[in-house]
Amino acid sequence: MFRLLDLVAYRFDDIIIDLPNIETPWQNSVLSTSDEIFIVFELNVASLRQGKRLYTKIRELRGNSVSITLVANKHKRKWFGNHFSRSELEKIFKAPHIKSVGLDNALLTDALNRAILPSEVDGRARFNKDLKRMFKERLDDAAR
Repeated sequence: MFRLLDLVAYRFDDIIIDLPNIETPWQNSVLSTSDEIFIVFELNVASLRQGKRLYTKIRELRGNSVSITLVANKHKRKWFGNHFSRSELEKIFKAPHIKSVGLDNALLTDALNRAILPSEVDGRARFNKDLKRMFKERLDDAAR
């Protein structure tokens, strides 16, 4: 596995690794050497527990030496009745500034069916704005 990662790192400047939800023998090595870490979770109890476990594991491995961006995926914006508020998520993870990406089934289905990026379907969609804002903030933080 590490030979493959070394080859990829040699060839490309930026690499995104989507870790599986189960433990793997190489997971700790990837987590302990990554420059940027995003933990993406959905707003349900099982996903929150998994995200919290991973967040705790990374903090045990790396302390505060790595920046972790927490992302609530498929977030539905409602006036009333959200299952988890932003402040509740911050209490669960004991971390401020949790980001969210809106749920837009129509946009994602259209992009998938047409085999194009969601930004090519509708660049002004909330989903695309959320991603753009989140990555811009991370890049600005990294530049400082």
